[in-house]
Amino acid sequence: MMYMKQSTASQTVLLGPYIDDTDGKTAETGLTIANTDIRLSKNGGNMAAKNSGGGTHDEAGWYAVTFDATDSATVGRLQVSSDVAGALPVWAEFQVVEEDTYTWLFASGAAPDTQVAAIKSTVDNVESGVGIIIQDTNELQTDWANGGRLDLLLDATKAKTDQMVFTKANELDANTKSINDAEVVGDGNATPWDGV
Repeated sequence: MMYMKQSTASQTVLLGPYIDDTDGKTAETGLTIANTDIRLSKNGGNMAAKNSGGGTHDEAGWYAVTFDATDSATVGRLQVSSDVAGALPVWAEFQVVEEDTYTWLFASGAAPDTQVAAIKSTVDNVESGVGIIIQDTNELQTDWANGGRLDLLLDATKAKTDQMVFTKANELDANTKSINDAEVVGDGNATPWDGV
């Protein structure tokens, strides 16, 4: 199977060989092949005549046939058949591919198409994101280690709580001098506590 570029004019291929239908071996070199003698099925569709232009003999029963943008308009399988009086039928199959795909596959020195570049860009971004996640994970491991950031915060909190006095279990000794910015009067042993 040969490839053809979608919706592109001036794609010339050789169709044949056209062989004499009487002896089955002699090349037919003088046939008149019109566009209506060349039938196309686009991706399984009904057969129809080639849009324009027929075939011109090249050599040994092979005819140059030029397909235009209409002939190659549909992506998928393009089946070509030709049955001309005096010759056995010939046929060929093509795979019509999108322009970028064709260029990527066959153009000389062609760079990958924009979709491949876009995929690469996305993969690069994912790789960068993974690097950040790994960095954060490593930082967390350091934070959890003895002497790490979290450990130092816990040590500082413990140093403050160690300064609290608990004369009676689970009750914090407090010397309250004000409540809601109001000075408390009394020695803390009597009720009520009155603000001044």
